[in-house]
Amino acid sequence: MIFCLYDSTGIQNYIFNSNKLKEIVGGSELVRKMFKEFLIAAIKNCNFKYSDDDKDNMMDIDVKIIYIGGGNAALLYKDKNIMKKVNEEFSTILLKNATSIGYVTAYCEVDIDKDNFKEKRNELLNKLEQKKNMNFRGTRLLGLPITKPSVNNEYPAICSYTEDNKEIYISTEIKCRRDILKDTNQFNNFNYNGEKYEFPMELDELGQSEGENYIGVVHIDGNNMGHEIDKFLSEFDDFTEGMKAMRELSSEIDRVYKLFFEDMVKNLINNIKTEKLKFLLKNNTLPIRPVIKEGDDITFICNGKLALGLAVNILKSINKKNSVKIRNYEIPISACAGVAIVKSHFPIDRAYKIAENCCSAAKRKGKFLKGENGTVGNWLDFHIVNSGMTNELDEMRAKNYNLGSLKDPSLPSLSGDNNKLPQYNLLYRPWCIMGEGKYSWENFEKIFKSFKNWPKSKLMNLRDAFLEGREEVVDFMIEARSKKPDVCKIDDDLFDTYDMTPYYDVVEAFDYYVEI
Repeated sequence: MIFCLYDSTGIQNYIFNSNKLKEIVGGSELVRKMFKEFLIAAIKNCNFKYSDDDKDNMMDIDVKIIYIGGGNAALLYKDKNIMKKVNEEFSTILLKNATSIGYVTAYCEVDIDKDNFKEKRNELLNKLEQKKNMNFRGTRLLGLPITKPSVNNEYPAICSYTEDNKEIYISTEIKCRRDILKDTNQFNNFNYNGEKYEFPMELDELGQSEGENYIGVVHIDGNNMGHEIDKFLSEFDDFTEGMKAMRELSSEIDRVYKLFFEDMVKNLINNIKTEKLKFLLKNNTLPIRPVIKEGDDITFICNGKLALGLAVNILKSINKKNSVKIRNYEIPISACAGVAIVKSHFPIDRAYKIAENCCSAAKRKGKFLKGENGTVGNWLDFHIVNSGMTNELDEMRAKNYNLGSLKDPSLPSLSGDNNKLPQYNLLYRPWCIMGEGKYSWENFEKIFKSFKNWPKSKLMNLRDAFLEGREEVVDFMIEARSKKPDVCKIDDDLFDTYDMTPYYDVVEAFDYYVEI
């Protein structure tokens, strides 16, 4: 028999390669259907018998579905020829229905009665990693002088449609994204307490008001899930039991993370029905659009005012759950979030990249402070883009959030090597959502509340003072307190002993944080 693993490649770049929300949603839907529907369709088109029931014997079927989820799949084929035919048909279906989506496979022969599941799985994971590193995706042919270019890219247009009374020409890829939305209601509706709500299909439908046209891109990713999965599955030598455990774990992780998202949306609905946020709910259209909900990966786009609050809300839920139980095993779960807050028509692929970089920075800080073998915890990092951003996140922060008059606050590695954790004078972020210590989100919220009664102009003046230097901040606070002694229950010197301040984080994010 043939044990085969599938893994998608370049999925995030594929999904966010458009600034049209409906095309982003269409790309996400194609990715969701990639293995769950297109791979199954390939098996059916080849007239092979398949099953996802553990009770079915391989003697009676041609293909067994071990698991499908999170952009991955594992299948057991009766022989190599069956696998080849299915993969050929699968590739054909993708070329026709989901142009530009990529995937890699790795396989090996197995005897499920004799072979060690752990060893065979590790062998395939190594092969997959090698293939992904060697995978070369050729560039598609761009348009020629005699072809009309697509409105959203330089590929040749193949058809047109009418939008806002204009004829728009689109490429094969964009047509696939738009066509898929005709046959699906995935993520479109949300029912709660007997009421039906809708997720928007346009970026301008996220509840923005004139002069406040910011949106948030939030990317949440589980910590060390690959390591935890490997650790769990390493307990299974028997091939049949290993396949069952693989399926159970994949389903459970997918289930709990979807519940985290649903609970967050319910909390959002309860909040935007209050007088304070009622303006964000228009015709029961929610100011949020889920894009990816696969495995431990959650990505959504929302109104810029809600991005931080929603990210914090979902991380608190993950912290409360803390683990998933499979059979007799407790598997710890935690996650980090990256938030990019940008103007509505900022390139979405760049906004997602910023959110992804923020998420990586949050993971890096959690691992650095806790040690490689410690519990990372749930961390959040964010970045607000008020103008064009061309540099990498670390490079841009080093340039704009460090003050030459202050020392470099970067932390040396706990292990004694030469690695450092980049830190910046004007930033405390990433923040740890739960727990104690200087970086705890509770500290952020305390400072946030202390600024509640400040007029907007005074906050902006404080922000400008921070950009000038430490002495300017001290002078500003002394002057502010001389005019109004109870202006803020904080010290005049807002920097700590490491020449860092948590206050600039709060001032910068003041208009973009609503507790959900």
